[in-house]
Amino acid sequence: MVTYEVVACGTKRGRELLVDNRGYTFNVKRRWTNATDWQCTVRQKNSRCPATVVQHQRFEFTAGHQRHSHPAHPGSATVAKVRASVKERAKEHLFKLSAACE
Repeated sequence: MVTYEVVACGTKRGRELLVDNRGYTFNVKRRWTNATDWQCTVRQKNSRCPATVVQHQRFEFTAGHQRHSHPAHPGSATVAKVRASVKERAKEHLFKLSAACE
């Protein structure tokens, strides 16, 4: 069974990132009043992954009909969480000098 988790500030640009337990990641494609469409983050010019997920409620996810066109990256959920944590800590200590500068 596939489980999904939304990571706030999980992308490099500080946006929401949807990660699943297999190692695939998704970004927001479109927001509706009662749903959110997520698309796979593998979006190179020559090979766009067609996989999608629809989020109906806060914790209700439905995978699209298309499969991923690339292998999964295990540990991507951990990477997204660490990235979000580092960005949050950096915002809290915006004007504090680093240890190298002290």
